[in-house]
Amino acid sequence: MSSRRRRMVFRLTAIAVGVLLPPLVLEVVLRFTPTISSLERRAVDRDNSTARDQPDREFTWPTGWFFYLVNRGRINGAGFVNAQEYVAETPEPLLAIVGDSYVEALMVPYEATIQGRLARELSARGRVYSFAMSGAPLSQ
Repeated sequence: MSSRRRRMVFRLTAIAVGVLLPPLVLEVVLRFTPTISSLERRAVDRDNSTARDQPDREFTWPTGWFFYLVNRGRINGAGFVNAQEYVAETPEPLLAIVGDSYVEALMVPYEATIQGRLARELSARGRVYSFAMSGAPLSQ
């Protein structure tokens, strides 16, 4: 092979590697980083008068540019961020915690939230349910 032909092959190979390698490396890196799961809010209409999320879903909520805090949680059957299912017909007393993003606490493990701590403390004496959504107005 002539030196001119070798240089041409080398240049084309260098261009191909330079164009294809960065996206490939980026794809591999992004495959292993946690991403925010879509919470998929349910539409508020005549049948669903209260804002809530799509029920029975798992979510991932990373924080920071380097994902230094990653929380994984669950949206229960009622459509709220809570590890327990809500049961309407039980004789046990119910403590309801109503709020916004501070009560929803997407960045906090359920066990560390106020409702998680109260549920653990009051488990023998009653139920603790949370009804919260980020950005929810007081009317909700």
